[in-house]
Amino acid sequence: MFFETTRAFESEQLARVVDHGGDLRPATNDPLVFDEGVDVPIGHACDTLDVEPAKRLGDRRPFQGLLRPTIPLDELIAYLFGAAHGPLAAEVGPWLSASPRFRAFAETYRDKIRKKARGLRDDGGRRDLAFELAVARRLLEERRFTVEYESYGVGQRAPDFRVTFRTNLRFNIEVRRQRRSAPMPGTPLDPARLIRAVSDKLGQLPPAMMNVLFLGADGPSSAADALAPAMLSLQERAARKDEMFFQQSGFTGVRDFLRHYQRLSGVVWVAGEPAAPLGLWRNPQARHPLPVDLARALTNTTL
Repeated sequence: MFFETTRAFESEQLARVVDHGGDLRPATNDPLVFDEGVDVPIGHACDTLDVEPAKRLGDRRPFQGLLRPTIPLDELIAYLFGAAHGPLAAEVGPWLSASPRFRAFAETYRDKIRKKARGLRDDGGRRDLAFELAVARRLLEERRFTVEYESYGVGQRAPDFRVTFRTNLRFNIEVRRQRRSAPMPGTPLDPARLIRAVSDKLGQLPPAMMNVLFLGADGPSSAADALAPAMLSLQERAARKDEMFFQQSGFTGVRDFLRHYQRLSGVVWVAGEPAAPLGLWRNPQARHPLPVDLARALTNTTL
């Protein structure tokens, strides 16, 4: 359910925005990873679709939030992150144990998560994936949210999550963890880095829908306080017609930036410590602004 056409991406030519954040790429179905038949009904030779049980579409069905776990927890963790149970398993494993909805989500998209986990090259990539999954877990704490993972497919820049609120209000979420060259707990982030992060991500936001950007960093940070001034600075540069700045940011100019900027409904800042308050900035220039009840739902739960 909730499948939408992606022709909106084709109707407008997205800006070629350069992303320097080392974000995780969408994961394709790995031909070397075979689906398990643990929850597949027995096939029949007379099946009119001629589909064998081993060819089921494991990752392609949307997560409904009502599925019961079908794989033992230890087996699921080993499948996702390997039998060695490294740092990623140690971090995400307790989330799977504590949240039935997140565990069902991980089962539904297990091949995609496994593919990403196996492709990690450094600790920064591991933290990026952990942050992405932490956002999914947070969203699933709100039972009015139905969450789909990378539903727009592979081969185009698109949001990480497509979410449905109260069964009929759809919006996208794109995730970005801020990396620091020399992490210092409690050190405020440079507003210029926030501006670059937002600019980099605008090219991934489709038109005709609400889009929310989740930004975060490891450890506590006062970036939530810097979020509104940073966004105001972007708006002021656009008002001054600073064509060179936006061209250097990957847009063709101010007009191109504004076209993409209006697709952004809001930005949520997520601090990397438990129970930290979430900061939400709502874009006053958004074509599709966030309703009050949705904005409240996005910030009511904690990581």
